[in-house]
Amino acid sequence: MKKFDLTKRILDSGALAVVRATPERVLEIAKGIVDGGIPVMEVSYTNADAPKAIDLVHDTLGDRILVAPAPSTTAPPPRTPSPMAPGSCIRRCSTPR
Repeated sequence: MKKFDLTKRILDSGALAVVRATPERVLEIAKGIVDGGIPVMEVSYTNADAPKAIDLVHDTLGDRILVAPAPSTTAPPPRTPSPMAPGSCIRRCSTPR
């Protein structure tokens, strides 16, 4: 999916869920928000299980939801940059202060 398509999908959704929970709970929330019509979610990297949660949601729901990491100032930068933010923002948010 191209950056334009990602951005359009985010804007068209009208909402964005930001979640910090166990992988199983993140999946439960993802199913609920997809059923409720919100196909976009970020998983907070303040949770050490964020990569596992993202993989679980992606493997289970596929293209029904756009799920990405939400960088934090205390977590290491994600391996896959969030399509929700430009690279400069990710670098700034991922730099310890």
